[in-house]
Amino acid sequence: MTIPGSVASIGNYAFEKCTALTSATIPDSVTSIGTRAFRDCPTLASVTIPDSVITIGDEAFFCCRSLTSAKIGGSVTSIGDEAFYGCWDLTSVTIPDSVMNIGYDAFYDCDEITLSVKKGSFAERYAKDNDLAYVFHP
Repeated sequence: MTIPGSVASIGNYAFEKCTALTSATIPDSVTSIGTRAFRDCPTLASVTIPDSVITIGDEAFFCCRSLTSAKIGGSVTSIGDEAFYGCWDLTSVTIPDSVMNIGYDAFYDCDEITLSVKKGSFAERYAKDNDLAYVFHP
C-alpha cells in the first residue's frame, strides 16, 4: 500500500486490523503516526518511517507479527507506549539519535530484536535499561 503524498498524518486506528496489508510506504509528507494506526496487521512485513515523521503513537504497530525490520526516520523524537509490542518476528530496528522518548514496553515480546542505536544516545540507554540487544550505527 502506498499512502498519497497529500497525507499529513496517519490517524488513530487508520489501518487497525488490516489482515491483508503486507507493506506500507509512508510518504515524506507524514509527520505523525497515530495511536493503533497499524495495530493487529498480522501480515505487515516491512515499514520505513520517513525523516518527516516526528511521533509514533502508542500501540502503532502492536502485534504486527510478520514485521521483521523497521527503519525509523531521523526526525522521530518519540516512540509511544507498546509501539512495537508483540512483533514476534521483529529482529532489527534502527533508532536515530533524535529519539528522546521511548514509551513503556515499546518492544515487549520482541524476543529476537536487536536495536541499532547511536553511541551515547537515549536509545542506547533505553536498550541497556531494558536488557535489549543493541549494536551501534554510524
